Amino acid sequence: MTLPAQAQRKYDRGWMEPELSEPIGWSLGMTVGLSDLWGDVGTKSPIDHYANSEYWNNTRFMGGVYARYAFHPAISARASASFGTLYANDNWNKNKAEKADKLSDDYVQRYLRNQDVRSFVWEGTLMAEVMPFRFENTSAMARKRMQPYVMAGIGIFNHRSQTTWKSRPANTGGYGQWRDIYDLHLEGDGWKFNGAPALASRWNMAIPLGLGLRWDVGHNVGIGFEYLYRVTFTDYIDGVSDKYLPAEYYAAQLPADKVGMAMDLVDKSWLITGKETYRHAAGELRGDKSNNDHYSTLSINIFYKINTRRKPWWF
Repeated sequence: MTLPAQAQRKYDRGWMEPELSEPIGWSLGMTVGLSDLWGDVGTKSPIDHYANSEYWNNTRFMGGVYARYAFHPAISARASASFGTLYANDNWNKNKAEKADKLSDDYVQRYLRNQDVRSFVWEGTLMAEVMPFRFENTSAMARKRMQPYVMAGIGIFNHRSQTTWKSRPANTGGYGQWRDIYDLHLEGDGWKFNGAPALASRWNMAIPLGLGLRWDVGHNVGIGFEYLYRVTFTDYIDGVSDKYLPAEYYAAQLPADKVGMAMDLVDKSWLITGKETYRHAAGELRGDKSNNDHYSTLSINIFYKINTRRKPWWF
């Protein structure tokens, strides 16, 4: 039996109806946005991080693609693959270090350490995505095309970290040359001595946690803004975690052609003090091993819903 036109319209209203904005099925999307490293290198507080002109002169980005399957208008599973660059620099503490009244001030110590890092990150994640207002289909909020959402899941990432090198004496080398630090073991990770850190790995697990706001601009297309924070289980994304080592450790553990480079990179304070013979004493803290490194992205994403259907989602 053919339904009357008025009854048929009740179940087939087109994409303008908000209840049709999340069909059960697949969607494909892409993300791109700012990326940030939260480690030992750089500033201690997020306010100092973002309210710093040097940060905005050195922004880095991460982007990727994802596939999402909606089991329910409120619940989806999302698998993504991303690539980007993280960056941090102790020089971001310069202004406040110059205003400090004692050498032990945290801003002074960070600035004097004079470390920088860029890390190329490849990442894969599997997350649950939840829109809390779409659990109840009778509410007005459930039918709105603009929806907040939360994300959580598990991920794996690989990082290739580097720091800039200028060799001693100052008239050799060239500041701004990026050098890989993983194989230099700057803090003795994986070496055999009392108190040596465990061997750092370039492959690590992460727990991504995020918030977002999305808007369905059509029956098939949507856009969103999201902040995703990755809790990691390593303190060596930036290569800084523990203590300065005795100089003889490098000669004993590294190939001869890497000893000088490792000693130049592990302690670059001489570039701040102006004294080429300046070095931190063995055992002095270089970083804080009690806090792991983390990273985040602030992104825009665009997605396309593959499956569409012409009936309300609560049926």
